[in-house]
Formats: sequence, structure tokens, C-alpha cells
Amino acid sequence: MSSYDGATALIPATGGLGVLAALRDLGREGIQTICGKPRTVSPLRPSRYASWSDDALPSSGHQEDSFRWLLRAADPAAGTVLVPAPDELVWLAAERQAELADRYRLYYPTGETVYALLNKERLHAVAAAHGVAMPDSWFPASREDALRVAREVGAPLVVKPKTPIGIRGWTKGAIAPSSGELLEVYDRVVARLRYDPMISERDPSIGLPFLQRYHRGAGGNIYNLVGFVDQTGQLVGYRATRKVLQYPRRLGVGVCFEAAPVSLELAARITGMLKAIGFYGIFEAEFIDYDGELLLIDFNPRLFQSVGFVVARGLRLPFLWFSAANGDWAAVEEELVRARRLEDGRGQPSRWVHRFALETMVASRLATFRMSPAEGARWMDWVFDRRSRTMDAAGAADDPWPGRLNGLQHLVMFARDPRFFVGTFVKD
Repeated sequence: MSSYDGATALIPATGGLGVLAALRDLGREGIQTICGKPRTVSPLRPSRYASWSDDALPSSGHQEDSFRWLLRAADPAAGTVLVPAPDELVWLAAERQAELADRYRLYYPTGETVYALLNKERLHAVAAAHGVAMPDSWFPASREDALRVAREVGAPLVVKPKTPIGIRGWTKGAIAPSSGELLEVYDRVVARLRYDPMISERDPSIGLPFLQRYHRGAGGNIYNLVGFVDQTGQLVGYRATRKVLQYPRRLGVGVCFEAAPVSLELAARITGMLKAIGFYGIFEAEFIDYDGELLLIDFNPRLFQSVGFVVARGLRLPFLWFSAANGDWAAVEEELVRARRLEDGRGQPSRWVHRFALETMVASRLATFRMSPAEGARWMDWVFDRRSRTMDAAGAADDPWPGRLNGLQHLVMFARDPRFFVGTFVKD
């Protein structure tokens, strides 16, 4: 029996493969894990490890509504641990943790620290100060300034939001293939950017996107350094993966991952950077591999898409974070020692695939002549080549129904929003 039998955790989310992995990791320890009650279909519903809050997560999109929901969702007597997900609520919980402290057990740095990692302009400055390279980036103060940058440095450029916090009408950004197309792309991104007043009043420049050098082909080779670090910077654990396919193809969410060796030099730099700015917890740092140099493109201080892959490879990030929030440092140290013993990867999965997403992408792109039969066959061979060491993103032997119903649930979501389907799986 686990020492945590009967303990409680809350994940303020209604879906996501990272959330599903956390449910399983914590649930296997006897921890009751509660998610935000979904208003529609959720891929988490069939999981044997999922419990639900009494009321649904607010659909208004306003941060104050989300915060009031957090206050309602906790049972102060239960000592509930608040798990970090998604970005916006991670920042909100960190920013207002003094108001949450009598309802939750928390392990969050300051809101300012989280904002520095989730705002690309701040992240660029922090990374530069600690020797962590990023792609060339520019932060124009106006559309005219953006056009000047494009003319001076050339294209292609990615036009991206500075932060996901408080955003309404989400966009991952868009690529301007040439300087002449920059303003059209820039205006299109600006038109979709709407922020909650709580964040736009704090940072008025947030409504202007930034520009980043686009490296062709980088989307098919993204190095992910993931891990846990405590507030001293001494208790750390790392794993690394490579994202080899994503949807949409150029700017998107991971479909296929492979295990990768940890760059000890890069891990040391990231640890130093995080300790210097006061960050602790779990995270994913994403890098593109450009001409042999790893360039940081994103930092996620929360649960992320491929958490289940990392857990299966011996680094139990959700459990580490839960133990830290409970102040159980003996459990943290024991788990990190265990993770180090498993670093060689023997007997562990070496590939992770969101099978339904991959098959849907291949079929839709073949049907629209955006993928050659040879490339389609290559990706399906990728799944079967090491089948015994390839794990399904949604499947689990002790929790089979999310995997069995994964495709059906996605079909329901696609039927509700065909434009999302086309933009995700057919277009680049």
C-alpha cells in the first residue's frame, strides 16, 4: 500500500495526453486525482483513474472566473495538491498562491518567475544571460517596425504570440515566407490575438507578436529536455526525447517521439538558469537542432504532451512534483535515485506515438496529394519497426478504455469543427 493512499490532487484541465499520463502515475499510488469537469466530450472520461470536480471549468475564458473556480474546487480539509496545468492556470496559481495556500498544497515559484519563462521576450533575455541559445528573434513595437525588421534580416520569419497566458482566440503563429508577405501575416496574427485584461493591463505590449527566424525542416527534429528541479537546484532529474513529427507539420503538437540522450552540458545550463531566476518544479524545454546547435524555442513549466513517455522511461515527473508539494523530500530523493538507475533505457519504450493522429494525418495528406505514398509508408513503418518498444500515447494495460476510444472521441471533436481538422491534419 502506498503512503499516499487516499491523498488528493487536482489537475485544472479537462483533457490532454499529459493530463492522462499524470492521472495514471498518481492513481497507481492510490492518489485520488480530480480533473475539471468537462462541458463536452473528454478523452479522460473513460480512464479508471479520473475523478471530476462538482462544477465545470468556466467557459468564459476570463482569468478571474478561472481563479474563483480554483477556490471552489478545493476541499481545504483534504490537503489537495494543485498540479501545474495548463500554462495560464500555472501562472495564475503562482501569481496568487497566497490566496490559494489555505486550500491547496502548492509547489510553485513566484508569478514573476513563471511569467519570465512563458513570455518569449523575457525568456529571450533570461536565456541569453545564462548561455542558452535561442533562434534570432525580434520584438517590434509596431507593424511598421516589423516590416523594417523583415526587410533588414530577410525571410522566412515566424510571427508568434509572446505568451499563451490570458490569450483568447489562440494561434500558434504563422510563417511569412517573404518580406513582402510579412505585413499580411503579421496583421492576420494580430487580428486573432485577444488577451484577458488581467494580463494586458499588466503588460500592454503583449498584444504585439514577435518575429523569429524560421529554420526549414526544424519541425521534424525537435529536442526536448524535460525534468524536475527543486528550489535549491540540487535535486534534479532529466530525460530527453526527440519530436520527429507534429501536427500541423510546421508549427504544432507532437505525434511521434523517440528517446534521446541527455546533453549534460545543456542540462547544466538549464539548471543554472532555472536556479538563478528562482524556478522549481517540472518542465519541458524545446529546442530545434540547427547546424548542430540546440536553440531553445519554448519552455513549458507544467504537464506536457509526452509526459507518459518520460514516466515510462523511469522519470515519474507527476509523482515527483506531488511529493515535493507535500514536502516529502525522502520520497523525492528516493525516486530520483531510482530514475538514475534506469537512465540506460534498457527494457523501456524507445518510441511514443499518438497512433490515431498519425494515421489520420497520413490518410488525409495522401488523399489530398500533400504526402507521397513512399512517405506515408515510411511513417507507418516507423510505428511497426520497433513495435515491441513503441508505446501508444493513450493506451495502457491497466487503463485500456482511453486508448480504445481515443479515435472515436477525436472524430466527434473533428465533426464539430471541420476547419480545425483541415487546418490540423491536411494543411502545413
